Amino acid sequence: GPPPPMRISLQAPATAVSADKSQTGTWTMIYDEGFEVKLGDQVFVAFSHFSWVTDPETSKKSNVSHCDATQVGWYHDTARTQFGCYTGRKVGAPVPAPSAPPPKKPV
Repeated sequence: GPPPPMRISLQAPATAVSADKSQTGTWTMIYDEGFEVKLGDQVFVAFSHFSWVTDPETSKKSNVSHCDATQVGWYHDTARTQFGCYTGRKVGAPVPAPSAPPPKKPV
Protein backbone atom coordinates (compact mmCIF):
# COMPACT_ATOMS: atom_id res chain seq x y z
CA GLY A 1 0.00 0.00 0.00
CA PRO A 2 0.93 3.66 -0.08
CA PRO A 3 3.31 5.02 2.55
CA PRO A 4 1.82 7.05 5.42
CA PRO A 5 1.45 10.80 4.87
CA MET A 6 4.48 12.96 5.62
CA ARG A 7 4.31 16.39 7.18
CA ILE A 8 7.05 18.80 6.20
CA SER A 9 7.30 22.42 7.25
CA LEU A 10 8.70 24.76 4.58
CA GLN A 11 10.32 27.64 6.43
CA ALA A 12 12.02 30.87 5.40
CA PRO A 13 14.34 31.33 3.75
CA ALA A 14 14.81 27.78 2.38
CA THR A 15 14.65 25.25 5.23
CA ALA A 16 12.51 22.09 5.20
CA VAL A 17 11.84 20.36 8.56
CA SER A 18 9.99 17.09 9.19
CA ALA A 19 7.03 17.36 11.59
CA ASP A 20 8.87 15.37 14.26
CA LYS A 21 11.97 17.56 13.69
CA SER A 22 14.12 14.46 13.08
CA GLN A 23 15.12 15.56 9.58
CA THR A 24 16.05 18.89 8.05
CA GLY A 25 16.75 19.84 4.49
CA THR A 26 16.14 22.55 1.92
CA TRP A 27 13.44 23.68 -0.45
CA THR A 28 13.47 25.97 -3.46
CA MET A 29 10.90 27.42 -5.82
CA ILE A 30 11.04 26.47 -9.48
CA TYR A 31 10.13 29.80 -11.07
CA ASP A 32 6.51 30.45 -10.04
CA GLU A 33 5.39 26.99 -11.12
CA GLY A 34 6.49 24.52 -8.45
CA PHE A 35 9.17 23.55 -5.99
CA GLU A 36 11.80 21.01 -5.01
CA VAL A 37 12.22 19.73 -1.44
CA LYS A 38 15.29 17.80 -0.26
CA LEU A 39 14.73 16.14 3.10
CA GLY A 40 16.93 13.41 4.52
CA ASP A 41 17.78 11.12 1.62
CA GLN A 42 14.68 11.98 -0.43
CA VAL A 43 14.08 14.59 -3.13
CA PHE A 44 10.53 15.71 -3.99
CA VAL A 45 9.55 17.77 -7.05
CA ALA A 46 6.06 19.00 -7.93
CA PHE A 47 4.29 21.74 -9.82
CA SER A 48 1.62 23.87 -8.17
CA HIS A 49 -1.97 22.81 -8.64
CA PHE A 50 -4.05 24.89 -11.05
CA SER A 51 -7.44 24.82 -12.68
CA TRP A 52 -8.73 26.05 -16.01
CA VAL A 53 -11.48 28.66 -15.79
CA THR A 54 -13.58 30.39 -18.41
CA ASP A 55 -13.98 34.15 -18.29
CA PRO A 56 -17.76 34.72 -18.32
CA GLU A 57 -17.41 37.91 -20.39
CA THR A 58 -14.92 36.80 -23.04
CA SER A 59 -15.33 32.99 -22.90
CA LYS A 60 -11.52 32.74 -22.93
CA LYS A 61 -9.91 30.06 -20.81
CA SER A 62 -7.03 30.77 -18.46
CA ASN A 63 -5.35 28.99 -15.61
CA VAL A 64 -5.72 29.88 -11.93
CA SER A 65 -2.96 28.78 -9.56
CA HIS A 66 -3.79 27.09 -6.26
CA CYS A 67 -0.62 27.56 -4.26
CA ASP A 68 -1.83 25.42 -1.35
CA ALA A 69 -1.63 22.14 -3.30
CA THR A 70 0.44 20.36 -5.94
CA GLN A 71 -0.20 18.42 -9.09
CA VAL A 72 1.05 14.83 -8.98
CA GLY A 73 4.80 15.11 -8.47
CA TRP A 74 7.63 12.64 -8.18
CA TYR A 75 10.27 11.69 -5.66
CA HIS A 76 13.44 9.63 -5.48
CA ASP A 77 16.07 8.81 -2.91
CA THR A 78 19.53 10.31 -3.28
CA ALA A 79 20.91 6.89 -4.30
CA ARG A 80 18.30 6.86 -7.09
CA THR A 81 17.14 3.35 -6.15
CA GLN A 82 13.61 4.25 -5.01
CA PHE A 83 11.14 6.29 -7.04
CA GLY A 84 7.50 7.21 -6.74
CA CYS A 85 4.74 9.75 -7.18
CA TYR A 86 3.09 11.97 -4.60
CA THR A 87 0.77 14.91 -4.11
CA GLY A 88 1.16 17.63 -1.53
CA ARG A 89 -1.12 20.13 0.11
CA LYS A 90 -0.98 22.69 2.85
CA VAL A 91 -2.30 21.36 6.17
CA GLY A 92 -5.93 22.40 6.47
CA ALA A 93 -6.36 23.07 2.74
CA PRO A 94 -9.14 21.19 0.96
CA VAL A 95 -8.19 18.34 -1.34
CA PRO A 96 -8.07 19.92 -4.82
CA ALA A 97 -10.23 18.66 -7.66
CA PRO A 98 -8.26 17.03 -10.47
CA SER A 99 -7.28 19.50 -13.14
CA ALA A 100 -7.81 18.80 -16.79
CA PRO A 101 -6.18 20.39 -19.80
CA PRO A 102 -8.24 22.87 -21.77
CA PRO A 103 -10.33 21.32 -24.52
CA LYS A 104 -8.55 21.07 -27.84
CA LYS A 105 -9.91 23.11 -30.70
CA PRO A 106 -10.74 21.21 -33.87
CA VAL A 107 -8.16 21.68 -36.60
